[in-house]
Amino acid sequence: MPPNDTRALTEQALTLIQTGNLSQARALYEQICRLDPRDAEAWMMLGNLHGRLGAYDQVVTCCRRAIELRPDTVDPYMFLGNALLYQRQPAEAAACYQKVVALQPDMIPAWVMLGRAQIEAGRFEAAEECCRKVIAAQPDFAEAHGNLGVVLHKLNRPHEALASYQQALRLNPNQPAVCYNHGLLLQEQGRLAEAEASYREAVRLKPDYAQAHANLGYVLRRQYKLDQAIAAYREALRIAPENAEHHHNLGLTLQDHGRHDEADACQRIALRLKPDYAEAYSALATVLQTKREYPEAIVNYEKALRLDPDDAQARYMLSALGATPAPSTAPPAYVTKLFDDYAGRFDRHLVQQLEY
Repeated sequence: MPPNDTRALTEQALTLIQTGNLSQARALYEQICRLDPRDAEAWMMLGNLHGRLGAYDQVVTCCRRAIELRPDTVDPYMFLGNALLYQRQPAEAAACYQKVVALQPDMIPAWVMLGRAQIEAGRFEAAEECCRKVIAAQPDFAEAHGNLGVVLHKLNRPHEALASYQQALRLNPNQPAVCYNHGLLLQEQGRLAEAEASYREAVRLKPDYAQAHANLGYVLRRQYKLDQAIAAYREALRIAPENAEHHHNLGLTLQDHGRHDEADACQRIALRLKPDYAEAYSALATVLQTKREYPEAIVNYEKALRLDPDDAQARYMLSALGATPAPSTAPPAYVTKLFDDYAGRFDRHLVQQLEY
């Protein structure tokens, strides 16, 4: 069908988009694509509308069709890259953004998205190049400094990462993810009071930020502010009640507080949610040992050791409880665990805001 025959439908669809009627506009573009299957612009617009309505599989189909028809147009590659990134296919998304910057090298949003995709793909040196290119073009772009901080953090360049996070927050302090990452880096450096301040800012900006509440609980526990740590973990669980790690860490904190029955209950919930959770078995065994419920403590230490044969604490405590032959001295790994990581393990994930 000649293109002019679809012109009226296109005008109607554009009007519907302007008035926010995206579903109706999508239906019209579907009709246009059926009437004129070689209309690359219509396929691209249909893909865009699918993306705005959350139908990412259809975005991929439509944008690939648009690219077949007009391989020298940047927009379908951008839409396709965004959809693939949302679908957790970062390497494929990066290939789309690379096509965009090859066609249009000064398109800064494409460099931003390419940097994000490279981060997600674990290609941190390539991601650093993208971030620095964006910053060179737009030095006051706060998000680029935050993403560069993530990259440098991953590359184990903490001083540079810290400077990037701080610059990102100077340019735009209202970035909860950057506050979280800043706090995580400070935490790793043992600067617990400063990390606490960053996590508090993250949860002020984003009250439903469960992992920030949990990490706040961790640094409060490390500072022996146990009541505040318990409150932080409970808030994390209010937001994410099915997170086994949060239950486990709350249990560890309650154990520190001497609230053994509550600690026992937390570890059991963690194990119900994550039955192969070796640390929770070991922690539950410790609680049971404190409560002098030795037979069940032994059972749980044995479960922990089956799941994690390197668990020095479980191995040593089984011998201390008479379940296995006693070593002549406490294993070095057990002593190290007691003093090096007394506050337990926690989820150490960098985060990036990936908003499309």
